[in-house]
Amino acid sequence: MKILQVTPYFPPTWAYGGIPRIVDGLVRALQEKRHSVHVLTTDAYDQESRSKQPLIRNYHGITVYSLPNISNRLAYNQQLFLPRKWAQVQ
Repeated sequence: MKILQVTPYFPPTWAYGGIPRIVDGLVRALQEKRHSVHVLTTDAYDQESRSKQPLIRNYHGITVYSLPNISNRLAYNQQLFLPRKWAQVQ
């Protein structure tokens, strides 16, 4: 089965607490069951910065697509994630 997991933040965004850990465990478990897993997330990292990860990366065999947020401050302080369109990233 092909699965797209959509989440506002994904490892290594440990500043956001439990959600990155839960999503990490979920996608790895799905992959172990031989599903094709992809993750769509944002570049939110912590209160002060954005993730330095590539926009498209491999994470333990899982393809992760990261869209840049319009405002990192809104993402961290208000949990308001406003990713830019994919076409603007490329």
